[in-house]
Amino acid sequence: EKSEETIKNSGKLLEHPKVSEYIKRFTRDIPAIMYFKPSLKLDFLIEKNGYRPIGNKSNLNEQFENKIEFFQFLGKHLQRYCIAGETGILSNFNFTTLTKKYGTPFVIQFGHGWAGKTTFFIHHEDEFADLVKEFSQTKVKVSQKIEGYTVLNNCCIYGDAVLVSQPAIQVNNVKELSSQEGVTCGRQWPVQFLSKIEIDQIKNISQTMGILMRKTGFAGFFGLDFLIEEKSRRIYISEVNARLTASSAFFTRRQLGEGMIPLEAYHMGSFLQIPLPILKEEAHIVGSQIIFRDPLRVLDSLFSQNCGVFKVIDNQPQFLKSEYVPEKLTDKEILFMKRYRRGKEALRDAPSGASRRSSGQEDGDEISRIETKQKVLDKPGELALWLKDLFRESTQERRS
Repeated sequence: EKSEETIKNSGKLLEHPKVSEYIKRFTRDIPAIMYFKPSLKLDFLIEKNGYRPIGNKSNLNEQFENKIEFFQFLGKHLQRYCIAGETGILSNFNFTTLTKKYGTPFVIQFGHGWAGKTTFFIHHEDEFADLVKEFSQTKVKVSQKIEGYTVLNNCCIYGDAVLVSQPAIQVNNVKELSSQEGVTCGRQWPVQFLSKIEIDQIKNISQTMGILMRKTGFAGFFGLDFLIEEKSRRIYISEVNARLTASSAFFTRRQLGEGMIPLEAYHMGSFLQIPLPILKEEAHIVGSQIIFRDPLRVLDSLFSQNCGVFKVIDNQPQFLKSEYVPEKLTDKEILFMKRYRRGKEALRDAPSGASRRSSGQEDGDEISRIETKQKVLDKPGELALWLKDLFRESTQERRS
């Protein structure tokens, strides 16, 4: 019997007859639907079926999620944290003019994208020309490249309160994880590379942003990305994810592990009018995620199971149990998860320089991931020693 296609789109999932049947069978009251990313299709289906939404509508999300609109919003309300830049149709820009304004490399971003996949660092005129040729009529944001690193947080607007998590450092520009510049490959709590003054400043900016968003009618979960300029230590707002974030599921499990009421609970409470106590002090969250996106540099061969809890002994992951419990991880345990997609296995074992497209590999796709309580970065852009040792072991195994 042919297996059904895996559905990862929330709109397609919600309209599927088996999902509708399941919801009707197991719901005694009005069903409440929580979703990752708002869309027009979800808005339509939720209203059509009389469900209660646990999330904002797509038009409200678009005001902040769209990088171009958000850039204009920042320029109006929080200009001091805005990176120098401008917006317009890509073909209307001139390479020489842009280099005089912003130097090289400068940054071009589309309105929408995932994990940095529509962010382009332009070093040379031929790169600019290729982008214009393919996306000439696309509206873009062009900005100065800030030399530094990204930190992020998770937040929630719950009634009059704006709840803000401690920041994490984003894992990117790590050659072992992805060959693409700027692509997100995980995050680490705590951030370690910020002073208390900088952490407090990020919290204050986040609460100010939450108040501004609340005035538009926005409620519930959102996340902010910040760029920290290394030399000046100036803090810039990079973008807002006006929804549940890529880190929200893992972060929620780590919060539960610390006995906290997770931000996701406040997100649900804000839409379902559930009263929850607001704690004055937040527990110290420790946890990291590493995402492998380069098929020629993965650690999959070291792991005996596709998903489970492992402990690394003498640079060899030893299988402990088959379960996904980030909230119960001990200090030396790691969770490993392998993602199956067409062509990954063949490409992983291919010689250096093998074609990605020939095996179905899309640039930036997730291949596998590790989740742990251990730190994964020794400094921004550089993996911790224990991960470097794993990569070294994996390389030796492939050569033998």
